[in-house]
Amino acid sequence: RLVLKPARLGGHAATRTIACQAAAAGIDVVITSVVDSAIGVMAAAHLAAAIASPAAPHLAHGLGTSSWLAADVAATPVIAKGRLQLPDNPGLGIRA
Repeated sequence: RLVLKPARLGGHAATRTIACQAAAAGIDVVITSVVDSAIGVMAAAHLAAAIASPAAPHLAHGLGTSSWLAADVAATPVIAKGRLQLPDNPGLGIRA
């Protein structure tokens, strides 16, 4: 497995490029945050969903870091039964 941290790799476009190259080589990819704000975590969650492999739906991405912050810029992403909940509507789903 290849662990990718978008905040350390130059953003989501660069991370997606690396993830696609890894997938083409048969390497599973896991997206993790770097103790990001709610905004960074939700963006990383969307990226993880976008690159998800149908062959490895069981992979757990490392996005449960919001509780490590004393305060955040927005509402903490909801994690239920071990899964971060993506919004049903367009956008990151960030609420103040």
